[in-house]
Amino acid sequence: MIKKIVLMAVKQEGLVLQHASQKLRKDREVVAAAILQNELASKKGNTAMLST
Repeated sequence: MIKKIVLMAVKQEGLVLQHASQKLRKDREVVAAAILQNELASKKGNTAMLST
């Protein structure tokens, strides 16, 4: 449930990722959605897993 809410939020404004829990900042789907919306979000989440 929380993941859905955060996912909807980062799709509107990627930088919201900085306010997400550490677990969600490591979630591949959430981080990717945030970066698609705003590439600056890459500084707020764990982007290492996106390259795999």
